[in-house]
Amino acid sequence: MIEPRATFPRSVRLRGAAQFTGTFPGRFRSKHFLLLTRPGGSEKGSARLGIIIGRRQVSGSVERSRLRRIIREAFRMCRYELGRIDVVVKYRPEPMKQKKALLRDELNALLEQAGA
Repeated sequence: MIEPRATFPRSVRLRGAAQFTGTFPGRFRSKHFLLLTRPGGSEKGSARLGIIIGRRQVSGSVERSRLRRIIREAFRMCRYELGRIDVVVKYRPEPMKQKKALLRDELNALLEQAGA
């Protein structure tokens, strides 16, 4: 069987305020992230992702972009396992910079909880 590619096309992104609003019954928290989920997803049957990282929480654009890349990478790897849900990831800042591997592991654990 051919496995689907781990891509992040435009169709699996939540865009605009209308897609971020509404009720998100699923809530999963960790030290650095709040993950909100709701049934839905794209027409193709895969999950969709929205990312919230405010300028006030992370002032440097380089650090914000780094966090977005980490979140997108974690989502890409498990997108097909999640099914048809919308996922919004909100970063909860910590005073010290965190290592990429720790953040990725934390996100993977949250996404596994959301998919179960």
